[in-house]
Amino acid sequence: MNRSSNTWWGIVLIVVGALLFLDNYYDLDFGDLIRTWWPLLLVIWGAGIVLRHSSESRPQETTSTAGPSSSGSPPGPTSPEQIVQSSIFGDTVVRVSSQSFKGGTVSTVFGNTTLDLSSAGLGDGEHVLKASGVFGDTTITLPHDMAFSATVNTLFGDVKVIDQEKEGFGSTITFQVPEYAGAAKKLRIQTSQVFGDIVVRR
Repeated sequence: MNRSSNTWWGIVLIVVGALLFLDNYYDLDFGDLIRTWWPLLLVIWGAGIVLRHSSESRPQETTSTAGPSSSGSPPGPTSPEQIVQSSIFGDTVVRVSSQSFKGGTVSTVFGNTTLDLSSAGLGDGEHVLKASGVFGDTTITLPHDMAFSATVNTLFGDVKVIDQEKEGFGSTITFQVPEYAGAAKKLRIQTSQVFGDIVVRR
């Protein structure tokens, strides 16, 4: 079992132990609490999967700290060309100015995610940027001339990609600029959120 899974199960044990302790001294119906809050265990389990996926997909050789900056979480192994960032508590802000950006992965459990690529350029070929979150909003800002496609979905929230918008439960948008298919440099964005809004804009 990896470190992030141990952390989450540790939190679960602390919460359950605290509830059992309070149930001994106060007039609490622990059964009702479990019936009401058991879906939170699914959220915690899913968060652990997101974090494990992020850590497994991390490039092993990217150790430069000259790349994007973050706020609310310690910097992960990053390079000027690729981002790998994860945060459990706190907002994540990543700004990229590299002219040979090659995508990466960003995951946030409790907090907003802001990815500012407005000053970035792409390396040759197709690159993938994955962003995922549990509680919070995700905003991605792109240059006006970047060839990109985007698949965005949120379980509880709204999504907007350029001029397309969807609201309500299980909102999903698949978007592609007209020049994407023939572009020599292009970015494929995949972002998902459980609770929160997603915006991809120029």
